[in-house]
Amino acid sequence: MITDVSVIISYLNSGKTKQAYSLIAMMGLSISLQLFIAYVQNRKKSKWAIFRELLIVLWGLKPAVDAYRVATGYEDELNTFDPLTDMSHGKIMELACESIPGASSDKWDSRKYSHSHTSKS
Repeated sequence: MITDVSVIISYLNSGKTKQAYSLIAMMGLSISLQLFIAYVQNRKKSKWAIFRELLIVLWGLKPAVDAYRVATGYEDELNTFDPLTDMSHGKIMELACESIPGASSDKWDSRKYSHSHTSKS
């Protein structure tokens, strides 16, 4: 998440607002879906437990917390999913909302850049 923010700032500083806004949209969608999954995962728990899990997502600590829970065999009968399934959902959200669209966008930008520079020669 920190690297995404630094890339957004870099894009904005270099005038690449379209790329910055698309990355903001991808991050927003990913975080929104992760918040939804965190709520569904913990909806049977107290409001404070739900709030804590939502903060973990917002602080960008969800992947580390998920990995810890999988590694330690954490179990909670109030959770909707087991820790491995929860971690898998997070990875799928990240791939679908950030990684794949980001790579496609980068590829498109590099094609546009290389095409515009080769056609001027």
